[in-house]
Amino acid sequence: MKDAPLIARLRELVAGEDPKNPLTDQELSEALNTSRSNITTLRQLVGITNSRERREPRLLQDLAALTRSGDAASARSLTARLNQMGYRITLNSVLQYLRGRDGAQARTPQPPPGAAAQTGGPGEPAGEDIFAKIVGHDGSLAHQVDQAKASVLYPPYGLHTLIIGESGVGKSMLAEAMYHFSLTGAPDGAPRRPYVEFNCADYAENPQLLAAQLFGYVSGAFTGAVGSREGLISTADGGIFFLDEVHRMPPDGQEMLFQLIDKGTYRPVGDKQVKKANVMIIAATTEDIEQSLLTTFRRRIPMVIHMPSLEDRAPEEKLALISLFFQVEASRIRKDILVEGSALRQLLGTRYAGNIGELRSSIQVSCARAYLSYVLEHGGDGCVRVAAKSLLSAEADPDRARQAARLVPGDLIFPADGTGSVAAFRMKDPYEFSDEIYRTIDAQYEKLLSYPISSQELNATICELVEKKIGRYLGRLQAQSVPYPGGADALGKLVDSAVTDMVREMLAIARNELGFRDEALLFLLSTHLSSALQRLKAGSRIRNPHLTQIKHQHPKEYLAASRMAECSVKHLGVALPEEEIGFVAMYLAASDVNIHQDPPTIGLIVATHGKVASEMANVAGSLMGATCVTALDIGLDEHTDHIYRRLREKVIACDQGRGVLILADMGSPEAFGARISRETGIVTRTVTRVDTLMVLDAVRKVYLPELDIDDVAASLVEAKKSLILGADQDEDQPRRNAILTCCLTGDGCAAYLKTWLEQTIAPLNLQAEVIRLGALRSADFQRQLRRLQKQYNVLGVASTFQVELEGVPYLLFSQLKDEAAVSAFLRRLARQARLHAEPGAPAAPAELRALFRPENVLRDVDVSDKETAIRMLCEALEADSCVTPTYLHTVLGRETLSSTGISSHVAIPHGDCAEVLRPSVGVLLPRRPVDWGGGVQVRMVLLLAFPEASAGLFPALCHIVTDEGAVDQALRCRTREEVARCLCRLI
Repeated sequence: MKDAPLIARLRELVAGEDPKNPLTDQELSEALNTSRSNITTLRQLVGITNSRERREPRLLQDLAALTRSGDAASARSLTARLNQMGYRITLNSVLQYLRGRDGAQARTPQPPPGAAAQTGGPGEPAGEDIFAKIVGHDGSLAHQVDQAKASVLYPPYGLHTLIIGESGVGKSMLAEAMYHFSLTGAPDGAPRRPYVEFNCADYAENPQLLAAQLFGYVSGAFTGAVGSREGLISTADGGIFFLDEVHRMPPDGQEMLFQLIDKGTYRPVGDKQVKKANVMIIAATTEDIEQSLLTTFRRRIPMVIHMPSLEDRAPEEKLALISLFFQVEASRIRKDILVEGSALRQLLGTRYAGNIGELRSSIQVSCARAYLSYVLEHGGDGCVRVAAKSLLSAEADPDRARQAARLVPGDLIFPADGTGSVAAFRMKDPYEFSDEIYRTIDAQYEKLLSYPISSQELNATICELVEKKIGRYLGRLQAQSVPYPGGADALGKLVDSAVTDMVREMLAIARNELGFRDEALLFLLSTHLSSALQRLKAGSRIRNPHLTQIKHQHPKEYLAASRMAECSVKHLGVALPEEEIGFVAMYLAASDVNIHQDPPTIGLIVATHGKVASEMANVAGSLMGATCVTALDIGLDEHTDHIYRRLREKVIACDQGRGVLILADMGSPEAFGARISRETGIVTRTVTRVDTLMVLDAVRKVYLPELDIDDVAASLVEAKKSLILGADQDEDQPRRNAILTCCLTGDGCAAYLKTWLEQTIAPLNLQAEVIRLGALRSADFQRQLRRLQKQYNVLGVASTFQVELEGVPYLLFSQLKDEAAVSAFLRRLARQARLHAEPGAPAAPAELRALFRPENVLRDVDVSDKETAIRMLCEALEADSCVTPTYLHTVLGRETLSSTGISSHVAIPHGDCAEVLRPSVGVLLPRRPVDWGGGVQVRMVLLLAFPEASAGLFPALCHIVTDEGAVDQALRCRTREEVARCLCRLI
């Protein structure tokens, strides 16, 4: 046996250890020059108990003797006496043993595989040994647990602590455990210590708002501060303040905490009085603290706890976590779960970049897929069986697989009633997978059983639904820049391997043909084509109403998709129809758009004394949606060296390769730019006498790729000149049509928009004059707008900022590349021109007017939920011979995939166009708003029923769907005939 010498040496060390302070696995691993996990494995192999168990007999004997003698009257005095006798023991450990007296088991046993992985939420009562509930508390996390306990017990309020570790290792869990541990031993009736969480990423770009959140503010401290408000520090007084993602806290924010950490005092924003707070700060980060935190901030945090990754923990602990998560799922679905040994071994042998969070998500997805098979194949009898093929993970590493085989010889069963109230491993990470999937499977299965469809169609329908839900889940991971669980290659596990292999070859063709690569397509196309192939095998027709449009708008993608479709014949012997090739082209086109990064911009810093810079940045954000403005608020008595250091840091952070523009008010920042450029190599330009208009103008220009930093700086100086507005026109002249273009100066983007519009609207024959305006003087600008509305029929506005004129559509400069937005704007311009040309004429052609029939309008109806509303409308359309009886089923099915309620208080439910007999729209105006899910309260429901040939009618309804004023007009109608006429006019 190759480990025999090591085992012999292990036995020798344990035999010679101090019985009062046995050697821990960490100490043994250091003595034997091997890993802690290896020591744990060898120790368990030869039957050596852990250090706590080895010390227990001697400790209990001495503890009993001290208690009988009365030599120590309290737990604290017992702890002191035991330390005098040579024990290294804490007060908490003594309390544990005291609770275990009189024949009870003294130590807290190691949690079995189904035990809770962490504490409950901060609002739950503390347990006897909260850390003993954490998997690995006496193994790979033993040192971290000791550090955590020491931090909490340090008088008077604990040591400030920094927890470092990769995403998903349990940093938030440890912070909450520390909080619960701080409650241990508190006297009955004592007020509960608070626990306050704060995510620093939420205020990373706004130091002033960060200060208000942390410290509170008094009335009048800043614009909008009507009353006083306590900050989070005040709320956390006497307890623990947890700062998550502390690396996202800007340097200014870190400095704000210095006074609190050093002296226990702070000053609310705008207040002259200093307040006191006794707060223990626990901060967590995934980043290198040497790079992401100020040195002065790091030095103020005495305790640093490094959390190991899942790969650095013992395999036994990983198995305990796996068992825990399967037990949680068994309790959740109230069904026994049998996990095949091969699946357990694969989970044990796989590396997870997202650590415990990713492991959990893989198990949850595998349970969802296994539950689906359980319902469809076994009708709900027996137990849910999880096989290796259902796992969302890559192939196991061979060496790890052999080690896993030793730990898991066979299958494991997790009973539904095994743990009852077991708590899930609560971590705020992006791998959360909702248990809604199980309810969806059950609900859809029961619902579809009542329809006259074959079991094959039923299974295919539910499978498609589940795959879409899993697809949206993985899409969220991609959107948050989180790697797919198990990597991109593992996504093929969701579908048959033959389909995944086919898609990989298809993507190789796409890369050769189109020259781009998007890893997300592996998952998207695999799941989509798997569903499509099932429909083809079942003889179902694939419909693609946008096929002609796809061929016209994306010819390159369609040609590549046609070549990719040949792989289907090669791998599966199935020819993809033209409609399906169109869908593949859509995926390619969407991917091509999404992979293009936003072009780099010129960095923009506003540096002023006082809080003016933050105010200007806030104005730019609210008016123009700008996120590129970085504010530097300078204290009136701040030392120039400190100002320079802060400005230099911000210049480095803002630079995207096109230089950084500094807008300053006065004083030292004017001279810092050249020095920063010499030291960093970053091109800087400084413009002085900054005001809000200059910031707004700069925001617009730094995004323009045709302007370099010198162009922008020169134009800002030139833009100080005032704009002279034109003279009023004779009010007796007949009113003509006009379209307004606006920017800050009236010369830059407004001129460009004017040229673009004159070319674009020429084929529409709107007979409209394009007038450009500048907004440097807001009072004159508003008066000019009102005057132009009196002189012209204003059809629309195109502007660099939002200009709201009642009943007038507008287009933002940033939307010029959005074809859908431009198309909608042009349609509304044409509609406005028709209304002004023929005020009494109906605005919609006959085909559109026929959509709204009074027979299909339900007005002032008492409806309690959205399903009832959909059923009522479907019945009305069916009675009017517009849809088939099965259209209701397709509408409800689609609604479960994604809510159709939108922000303008309108819902647009719709179903399969194959079940539509003739185009129509059912209208329901409920007596009270209907909850459509997602917080949307719907005041008008439009049930869309368009056959395939009429799918192009929907764009004409965009105005009704997106304009809340249209809803108000429809609600004011007194009869359903009036409602139908009103909606026709609004098209």
